[in-house]
Amino acid sequence: MPATRILFTILRHLSTFLALLAGLSVFALAFIIGLDVVARRIFGVSVQGSDEIGGYVLAIVASLGFSYVLFEKGFTRIDIFVKRLPKPVENAFNVIAYVSLAFVAIFFAQKAVAVFETTLQFDSRANSPLQTPIRYPQGFWVVGTVFFAICATLHALRAVVLWFTDVEALEAEFGFTDIEEEIHEISELTSDARERSK
Repeated sequence: MPATRILFTILRHLSTFLALLAGLSVFALAFIIGLDVVARRIFGVSVQGSDEIGGYVLAIVASLGFSYVLFEKGFTRIDIFVKRLPKPVENAFNVIAYVSLAFVAIFFAQKAVAVFETTLQFDSRANSPLQTPIRYPQGFWVVGTVFFAICATLHALRAVVLWFTDVEALEAEFGFTDIEEEIHEISELTSDARERSK
């Protein structure tokens, strides 16, 4: 399915880009907090709203990072029980997990959009000295949540299709990663980083 692979490649690159944006926003937040600490210590003044901005950044970072974690299979999976099951049962559990995740992601996306619509309707602002228009941080939060719902739904659909058409591909794409494979991947990344630093 070349079209499917192209779509998933595009979405993977987009999720990586969003994750990088999330990381940069954390660095920016750290700079603001550091500036606030220095300003309080030396000048006795505070950078207004650093705690408020921190709350926005954490919400945005979480929503933007969900899709990246999904593509990298970085979420927590308890495989002690499932790995001991026969392969057909394990495959069924994997499909159920992705379908369940898609339903949860869609539910959260619907609620996020509903909250955002209410914010736009009332032109809500933060009850703080900054008086931040809530639509801006909520907008980024909604984008990340909706994008995650789209990615989770496509993953679930692909898992179901592969379950009936190509079990080996299902195991490769949606199955558990062995500890040995993870250690091998980490060691490769570490060796690559060392070579680049030389």
